[in-house]
Amino acid sequence: MISCFHPSPSLFCHPTMPCRVETWTLLITFICLLIAYGYWPYGFFKKLGIPGPKPSPFFGTLGDYHKGFLQMDMMYFKTYGRLWGFYEGRLPILSIMDTRMIKTVLVKECFSFFIDRRDFSFNGPLNDAISNARGEAWKLKRSVVSPMFSSGRIKEMVPLMQQHSDKLVQCLQGIANHDEAVEVREYFGSYTLDAVASIALSIDTDSFNNSNDPTVIKLKRAFTFKADNPGFLLSGTFIPQSRKKSLIEKKNVDKNRMDFLQLMLESQLPEIKHSTNENKQIKGLTHHEILSTALIFLAAGYETTSKSLAFLVYNLATNPGAMKKLQDEIDEVFPNKAPVTYEHLIHMEYLDMVLNESLRLYPIALRLERLCTETIVINGVTIPKGTVVMIPVYTLHRDPELWPEPECFNPERFSKENKDSMDPYAFLPFGAGPRNCVGMRFAVILMKLAIVQVLQNFSFAACKETEIPLQLDKLPLLGTVNPIKVKIVPLETWTLLITCICLLIAYGYWPYGFFKKLGIPGPKPSPFFGTFREYKKGFFQMDMMYFKTYGRLWGFYEGRLPILSIMDTRMIKTVLVKECFSFFIDRRDFPFNGPLKDAISNARGEAWKLKRSVVSPMFSSGRIKEMLPLMKQHSDKLVQCLQGIANHNEAVEVREYFGSYTLDAIASIALSIDTDSFNNSNDPTVIKLKRAFTFKMDNPGFLLSVLFPFLNPLLEKANLCIFSLADLTYLFSAIEKVKLDREKNVDKNQMDFLQLMLESQLPEIKHGTNENKQIKGLTHHEILSTSLIFLAAGFETTTRSLAFLVYNLATNPGAMKKLQDEIEEVFPNKAPVTYEHLIHMEYLDMVLNESLRLYPIALRLERLCTETIVINGVTIPKGTVVMIPVYTLHHDPELWPEPECFNPERFSKENKDSMDPYAFLPFGAGPRNCVGMRFAVILMKLAIVQVLQNFSFASCKETEIPLQLDKLPLLGTVNPIKVKIVPRGPIMKEE
Repeated sequence: MISCFHPSPSLFCHPTMPCRVETWTLLITFICLLIAYGYWPYGFFKKLGIPGPKPSPFFGTLGDYHKGFLQMDMMYFKTYGRLWGFYEGRLPILSIMDTRMIKTVLVKECFSFFIDRRDFSFNGPLNDAISNARGEAWKLKRSVVSPMFSSGRIKEMVPLMQQHSDKLVQCLQGIANHDEAVEVREYFGSYTLDAVASIALSIDTDSFNNSNDPTVIKLKRAFTFKADNPGFLLSGTFIPQSRKKSLIEKKNVDKNRMDFLQLMLESQLPEIKHSTNENKQIKGLTHHEILSTALIFLAAGYETTSKSLAFLVYNLATNPGAMKKLQDEIDEVFPNKAPVTYEHLIHMEYLDMVLNESLRLYPIALRLERLCTETIVINGVTIPKGTVVMIPVYTLHRDPELWPEPECFNPERFSKENKDSMDPYAFLPFGAGPRNCVGMRFAVILMKLAIVQVLQNFSFAACKETEIPLQLDKLPLLGTVNPIKVKIVPLETWTLLITCICLLIAYGYWPYGFFKKLGIPGPKPSPFFGTFREYKKGFFQMDMMYFKTYGRLWGFYEGRLPILSIMDTRMIKTVLVKECFSFFIDRRDFPFNGPLKDAISNARGEAWKLKRSVVSPMFSSGRIKEMLPLMKQHSDKLVQCLQGIANHNEAVEVREYFGSYTLDAIASIALSIDTDSFNNSNDPTVIKLKRAFTFKMDNPGFLLSVLFPFLNPLLEKANLCIFSLADLTYLFSAIEKVKLDREKNVDKNQMDFLQLMLESQLPEIKHGTNENKQIKGLTHHEILSTSLIFLAAGFETTTRSLAFLVYNLATNPGAMKKLQDEIEEVFPNKAPVTYEHLIHMEYLDMVLNESLRLYPIALRLERLCTETIVINGVTIPKGTVVMIPVYTLHHDPELWPEPECFNPERFSKENKDSMDPYAFLPFGAGPRNCVGMRFAVILMKLAIVQVLQNFSFASCKETEIPLQLDKLPLLGTVNPIKVKIVPRGPIMKEE
């Protein structure tokens, strides 16, 4: 078939056109060569076994530069570790961060393998600068230039530098009192530019006053870099032209001029005169080399030094403690603003530390590069000839293994103690080895001089215009996206401000070593707040978390107040009972304010003993027995009310009904007030009673008391209160009105608490003299405060306890049935409830106690240690608040197996005898337990018995199981507790 095909010549060629075959072949060849050109370099690091990012054809990893230079290096370090390779176009670059390799490259093998930098096409003005020289040519140039930066030469230049630092101080003086943010680089850049220009070339730029001068503008933008510049070209061609005349004038050498240009001219005068090739190996510089090197000193020196100064000012402004310490050193070395001298400047230890730490955080030269001139193996890594070795300085300075907490400004890293153990090749702001920055000494002195003179007169302060943290740009010389702005504060103002800040810091920090000294574990506190912010998790939630973390003993800080939490029952017994009168008689002082300040719950020491001796008899068994008929009036009303809704088959909000019962009973028994809240739920007195003890964590009185306890006396006078002051004041006034009416018409038949208190203090009421202040009795205000506590607190705690008890019975029908059986046995056929029978109902006790264990309303008990004591090997200093986390204690699985389960059998006679009494504290224990405990228990028992005689409780779809508990200091639920009230049918007794 092939032989049958006879192509015509015209198929590929035309008589008047070149052959298409050759054209197509050429095109294909070109494409193949182009593809090969675009791909072939990118196996370099793979062959060497060095990790790195995947390169793209032609571009290599150049596309990653859009992220930014330092950003790209940090990304590669986090991905590949301390050694990686990438491609800048077709050029392979080896990045190293191992300090041993860095030392080899920069120092040990510098002259043999790494003497050169890579070749950049800088263009005319800079191609002969010392920074671009190679090999022997570089050595010759360096030998000429290095002496210009000797200590002696720089010392001679300090007076000239001081002229410009003085001008900087004068300029800042003019703006310091304006209370405005200052763009740092504008002023410190002008100082740097003027100083470098005058010292390098004797040019008087005066950029403070001539910021729009063309020379100043061109100097400031000479090293502007654009990432899309294909050769990474640098601008700035004006110097050779603008200084050519000046250089010619230097033929008439002025030996008194000591600028760098003059020193370079002196080093190469024979060459300038003869311009012959015979002298090319003479130690000196050619005409163009002098110009290029002068330009590098001028433009690069300005750029790097002004940026470093700007970052240093920022670090001082945002770290006032370090700035104050530096100012103290300055005042010690140069007292009374003494003139700054070179000798003192170079020996200022803390100044060195601050400057070095700023250069570590913000090194202007983000990278160092060396060209490998011969293949070498370092630490097992082969580096072929021609490879560019790059050290990512910024990334090296942020390596957390070399610099713990690398983002923090901490000058102590460079203290004598720490510097000795520091790896010198982990800190390279000026490079290292023979090819380090030749102008390092000059730049350091220039920066030190400016900072010292400015801090002699001013301080730096961060302000709202100060960007924290700084947003760094993406260019090869480190800078910021937005200008650095701070306030310049006159020293007198700043001294006062710093003193206040230091005192404030000391105030915020000093209490927090308390538990550490005692060897007591606990959470780490925050300044000022301590562990206060943990309360956002909730009170009992926080206690449970700490118990699981630290065990049965821990310390935490409520603001500045140290609180010792104990859950060891032996310690609890000692605190609440054994040493109560000797060491733990008091509770801590809360600024409750007006209405409650004299209540028995807030009394201390002997005053508490007197009040307790008056109040305790009011809650004796005999008194409570006398009150039972009055209680029954309200429990009967509760049953009647429930009867009306029991047949509706609807969920009932438990607290609404049992709260009305509790409120009416307490109000009538305490004060003979008929609230009738079943029918008058919108009555102002009822509403205010229900919300009197509303507590909010953001209550300003509470926050101020916690953070600044010394303000408590002022809080009292300012009428701040941790509860609802308006509601408490209203109730206080209502009680006072009842009391005054009662005093006018004394009725001996009234047996409420108010009457009992009035009888105990009639002599004081009649005479009102100070002679009776130690008489066993209560003052007018104490009677009102104590009545208010009984009324408001008694209502709140008893109502919540009843609501939880109803919930437990509704969700545990077996326990409820057993309780109803006991009720039927004790009070058959709904017989009237009597005090004698009520107090001896065993299973009722068990059910109530288990409910109080699961849901204790008072989440914590607190006692104030009045004298230092050691309990079970634990030292408790005087003034320490000892806290018993009751809810957490009641849910300790070692004390209560399966603590989340409702199990009344825990409190049976058989189990109760083996139970630790100090593991169950719903009412506290010891002399300062709840004085109204008996009253509250009888009130709850009566309600439950009478209700269960007539109804049962049943959970329903509206019943939240499990309950979502709230985060407040008195235990409650996020959502209302709802159950169904089910009427009981005829009671059939089994025979």
